[in-house]
Order: sequence, then C-alpha cells, then structure tokens
Amino acid sequence: MDCDDTDPSIHPGSTEICNSKDDNCNGAIDEGFGTGVFCSAGVGSCQRSGQIVCTSPSTTACSAVAGSPTIEVCNHVDDDCDGLVDEGFDQDGDGYTTCGGDCNDSVASIHPGAVEIFNGVDDDCNNIIDDVVEVVTITLATYRVSSSTLTVEATTNYPVGSVTLSVASYGTMTYVPSAAVYRLIVSPATNPGSVTVVSTAGGSATLTVTVQ
Repeated sequence: MDCDDTDPSIHPGSTEICNSKDDNCNGAIDEGFGTGVFCSAGVGSCQRSGQIVCTSPSTTACSAVAGSPTIEVCNHVDDDCDGLVDEGFDQDGDGYTTCGGDCNDSVASIHPGAVEIFNGVDDDCNNIIDDVVEVVTITLATYRVSSSTLTVEATTNYPVGSVTLSVASYGTMTYVPSAAVYRLIVSPATNPGSVTVVSTAGGSATLTVTVQ
C-alpha cells in the first residue's frame, strides 16, 4: 500500500534513502542508516552528545558539535580537550598532582600512598608527620644450656632512643651501637621455649628460642 500518495518517490519497493521518510512503505524510517543512535563529539570537557542524523540521501553524521577547549587547570578535568587530564601539574613525575592530593609536588617520594619514614616529613600526605607503623624484629634468641644464659637481640624501625624494647617477663633491653641491635642477656633456670619482644610504641614480635 502506498504510504504517501502525494509523493511519487514513496511507494512499496522504492529504494530507502536517508531523508527521515519511509520511502519503501515498510513501516521503518531510514532503516540501514543507523539514525537516532547515540553519538558524541570531542573529548574531555569538550565532549558533547547527540545522535546519528542524515546529512544526504546516502550519508549520516553525528549531530553533536564538540565544545571549545579552555586553558588546562588542575581540577581532574581535561580542560584543553587533548585527551590528557591535568597535564603539566605533576611537577615531580610521581603520578600525583597537587589537586590530586600531592602535598609536595617537588619531591617524587612524597605523595598519597607513599611509605612513611622517620624524616620529619609527611611522606604519604595524610596530614600526619612520621606516623610510621612500627616493625619489631627479633634477630637472635638463644638459650645456652651449659650456662643457663638466654640472649635476645632485636631491632625496630623506630629511631634509637625514641622507644624502649623489652623482653616480656625478662626485662628491658639495652641498645648496642656496635651491633645496631637491642640486647638482653639473662639467666633463667630453663629454656622459655619462645620469647616476645615488646616496644613502648606498640610493636611486638615473638620467636622460638634456639637451644645451644
């Protein structure tokens, strides 16, 4: 059935062209041309949305027109529409910008997620200086049966003098500069089996005692 008897080019069997009309009277408009489908133009802040429309009887294009780029600023947005975000604002090349939380963009080792060390600096940019998680390591724990001597040595990643290490149930350890360890030597009647070193900063470690 002719769906538009006022236009001789529109009738069943006619070739469908891109013109927003049902040329072949099959109930579909511009089939095969993908019109009406979502599309976009531009990138970053220039990106605009539109849909596929006819530009000629045989061609289509996106109706969206990209916006105009602006000067790039540090704001998590691709202002200048070049596909890059906040380029030029990571001065130390550590992958973090000042607007991305880098609290010192001139030192690459300082950024969010960095390892905090004792240096008077907020390495991980959490607004707390030297908030280091203490790690206590027992490097030696021996019991000499012949002399009933228990020797325990340990280290901590906290600066010397900032904490006190103790062997639970046996007493305070002494720092030995020549060995760079904290040491305690006591004479219990029997081998304790294991020892636990605790720190005033909250760190601790436990190790099985080696019998000699």
